Parts: sequence; C-alpha cells; structure tokens
Amino acid sequence: MKQLIILLSLLATTHLTSFAYDKPTKAELLQIGLPVLQIETINHEEPTYEKADPPQGCLEASIRNATKVPGRVVIETLDDGIVFDSGEYLDKESGMTIKVRGNTSALFNPKKPYKIKLQKKGDMLCSGNDLLKDKNWLLLRVDNMNTVIGLKASELLNMPWTPRYEFVNVIFNDDNRGLYLLMESVERNTDCRLNVDKTTGFIAELDAYWWNEDFCIPLVLYSPELSYTFKYPDTEDITPEQAEFFKTVLQTFEKVIQEGGYASVIDEDSFSKWILALDILGNIDSAGTNLYLTKYDHSQSSLLTIGCLWDFDNILKSEDYWSQNHTHYIFKNLFFCSDKSFAKSYIKLWEEKGTSTIEQLTAFVDSLASSTLAEAVNASNALDYQRWKIQRGQVTDYAEKAKEYIAKQGVWLKENIAEMARQIPDETTTELPKLYKEKSDDVLYGYSASGIRQHGSQSTTRQRRDVYIINGKKMIK
Repeated sequence: MKQLIILLSLLATTHLTSFAYDKPTKAELLQIGLPVLQIETINHEEPTYEKADPPQGCLEASIRNATKVPGRVVIETLDDGIVFDSGEYLDKESGMTIKVRGNTSALFNPKKPYKIKLQKKGDMLCSGNDLLKDKNWLLLRVDNMNTVIGLKASELLNMPWTPRYEFVNVIFNDDNRGLYLLMESVERNTDCRLNVDKTTGFIAELDAYWWNEDFCIPLVLYSPELSYTFKYPDTEDITPEQAEFFKTVLQTFEKVIQEGGYASVIDEDSFSKWILALDILGNIDSAGTNLYLTKYDHSQSSLLTIGCLWDFDNILKSEDYWSQNHTHYIFKNLFFCSDKSFAKSYIKLWEEKGTSTIEQLTAFVDSLASSTLAEAVNASNALDYQRWKIQRGQVTDYAEKAKEYIAKQGVWLKENIAEMARQIPDETTTELPKLYKEKSDDVLYGYSASGIRQHGSQSTTRQRRDVYIINGKKMIK
C-alpha cells in the first residue's frame, strides 16, 4: 500500500509539473540572443498527418497525408526587430503554408519537424542577397550539433551545394515549440541550391521510404530495400517520357558501375567528396543517409553528381572503420571494379584536403564550444526540457566529445588510406583489399553471372519494370 501511495504521489507531481510549465514570452526568448520565428495559422489550425506502415521487408513506418495549413510567418531579432514577414496568407501572393515533414522524426517525437512553403519567394535567412530567395524552407529539430558539424565538413570539402541555416526559437500559435534549425531545403534553384535544367534535368533521392511515394524507380543491382524517388520534377509533373528517360539513366548508371565504366556517367569529384566527408564524420547509417543524385540535362556531357550532404543523425559513431556508406550501394564497386581511377581520386582528395579538413573541423568545433551561440543553444535547450521533457547536454560537453572523435578518426583514416593506396589491386583484378574483408563481409553483396544480387543464402531478382499509370499516378513496374 505504501508503494502505491508513493507511485500515485509521483504521478500527481508529474501531472502538475506538466501544467506548471511557465511559457516564456517573446521578449524573454529574444533575450536569449537567437531570432524568434513566429507562426500563426488561420484559426490556429494545427497541421495533421496519418501513420503510414511500411510493406514487409522495408524500413520503419512514416507519415502520409500531411495537411498544409495556411498562415503567416514572421522572424524577429533583439537588435533589428522584424527582419522577415511573409504577410497574411493570400494564395500565390503572400503568406505561407506549413506541414509536418519527415519519417520517424515526425512519427515518434512529440516535437515535430516542419516544412514551410512561402507563397512568394523570400530569403528567410535574411542575407540581403536576392539570389538566395526561395519558397521552400525547413524547421528541423535540434537534438545535438551534428547537423552543424556535418555542414561544416560539406563546406570545407567544397561540395556542390551546402545548405544554409540559422538557429531559431519557434512560437507556433502562441505556443513555444522550442529550438529549431531554420534551413534551406533540397530544391532545384539554379541561383542558390541544386542546379539542374528546368525541362530535362532531375534530382533523384536514394530513398528507403520509396514505398510511401506515388512514383519511384527501383534499383537494378543494389539494395532491394531502396528505390529512387524525385525531388525534381514533382511527381505529378513527370511525364511518361521523362520517367522512361530517368529510368534509363539511373539503371544504366548502376550497370555501368558494375562493369567498371563509370567515368562516362559520374562526376568523380562530388562522389569522392561525399564519401570522404562521411568517412571523416564517422557515419554508421547507410539506407537512411539521404543521397541526392542530380543530372543537369539530358545531354551525354551531363554527369550524375552528388549535389549535397544531408542527414547527420548517425555521425561521429563509426569506430575504427570506414563509414557504413563505404561498402554500401554503388561505392563498393566504385572502389574495387577494374577501373581504379575512383579509388585513386579518393586517395588524392584525402592527400590534398584530408588533414586540413580535420584540423579546420576541429577548430570550428572548438570555437563553437566557447561561442555566444553555444550559450544561446544551452538556454534554449533548458526551455525545451521544460516544454518537451527532452534532456540535452551542454554544447561544451558535446564539442569535447566531437573533437576527440574527429581527431581519432583522422589518425585512423591516415593510416588506412595509406594502406589502401598500397593495396589497390592491379588493373586486372577486382579482389577486395585485405583491410576491407574482415568487417565488410556482412554488408557486401555478391552477384551471379546474370547480375542477380546475392546476400547470404538469399537472392533477390529485379525484373524489368515499365512505366504505367493508375488513377493518374505514374509508377515503374
């Protein structure tokens, strides 16, 4: 009985605490030193969504039927007052719509990530540069500083595009929703984001959640759990002719890499930078790491390019090994097919930029720990705990662990890339170097003579698929 009374007392205390939350005012949030982003929807309507369960054999559940709620977004700073105002919602003229975005991040967390679509192009990061205006922006949860570190690595390695961002505190319909990253989304924008031709170019995503899209193109030789979906063009705008072209490009690209003739289809520079960045960052995610392939137009001179780094949920984790991506998807064949130029490009990139990237990334993390931004993030995290009961450590503690990891990974990469250079097989063999064999057997896939993917005792055959349309939805069969 005594234990029951104590339990009831604790539950009562927890219940009272949730109602005792002292909601900060806008003025108090501004004093923290970060911009305050205020959203007010028409009639204070909240965006909704439904749970989407995956087919058998696919990854976790996601969301679908996310509603777009119209409203207004205003950004204010302590020193400058209102620096951005979308205006009241007026279709195609002013205001914005907002919806919940993401997969597991949206489904299993009370604090939701959002996508904002302005009715008129604007630069929500307030750079003063009209070329940086766009309609599409994201509000991403801040669980740690991984995204900031990952994007710094992207910048240091000079990826084709590195998304801009700003930490903000969000007030949604008078409710403090906490700390977010206001960030550029992956979009076609020839001035400031991913540059592809409006008519014949595309942005494809290697997507573990393809099953939740209306249109996809399956992989031919790799990972049956994944397929290509499209950030551009929009699904509803893809014609059957475009679909067939996209399918030919992407599936031919896989087969060509399998055969070792990739130089004619890929931009080796962007591929090398992408994989080296994830090696430095120690990424342990593979299927969930968003990979975006862009093709500027339909000309043969237009090579498939990895446009950006994205998704840093699982970095700073790989212990004494390459990132998970190193032996995943097409990369195992890029390194170990008969043409060794990609492996040599990767090694050359490390020799030219690896050490300096490690040093500059470490210096960046060090400066972050002692910055006023860190103080503002810590203060915002304290309010997040009151609002969401999400416990986060101090930025200084995170930074120390990140610096230690990056330094250790840098030493490991230096030794093992040197060993890779010594072990690169000659031009006539595709044998894996010994340093890969011990840890890669469980993730490398073999193929039969007919190109059927083998994984352990099981195999998966990809049948040829054709474009078809059902109820106005275009699919690949």
